Amino acid sequence: IICALTHWVAPIISYTAEEIWENLPGERPESVMLSQWYGDLSTIAPSAVMGRDYWQAAIDIRSAVNREMESQRSAGVMRGSLDAVVTLFCSPDLLTALKALGDELRFMLITSGANLAALEDAPADSAQTEIEGLKLQVVVSADEKCERCWHRSSDVGQIEQHPTICGRCVENVDGAGERRRFV
Repeated sequence: IICALTHWVAPIISYTAEEIWENLPGERPESVMLSQWYGDLSTIAPSAVMGRDYWQAAIDIRSAVNREMESQRSAGVMRGSLDAVVTLFCSPDLLTALKALGDELRFMLITSGANLAALEDAPADSAQTEIEGLKLQVVVSADEKCERCWHRSSDVGQIEQHPTICGRCVENVDGAGERRRFV
């Protein structure tokens, strides 16, 4: 059990974890940082519904969104990704795949909002991406910024007991806490 505990604390208190590791009895790798934490993690097939291929596509989409946000930051339109609301105009297959993330799509993109729409609904000024079947539009949110999570949300200032934070943060501070499934 001491071995497992040492693995858990190593990223947080690395020097202390190394000292514990050096004084543990028995054979082990030279450093806790060079030891294997888990040996029998289950794997998901790359082509599974949310397997490696899905998440690689999600990373590619996030990179495309980041490029567009960076061009807007460079032009002085926005300051950071949490100022943004992104609309992804997707082909039918991509639209179906991204809908599985629900509201967590905005967390994957690290933006205050994320919307999905059909590719044929993309306005003429939407940004073309290198990803087939994806165009996007990034706009600055008009909502207030939550002082706790920094996301922009329409419900900031709407909750009397917490006038400077969003409903999601109120749930995390005073409620049962948010539940995420993917991101």
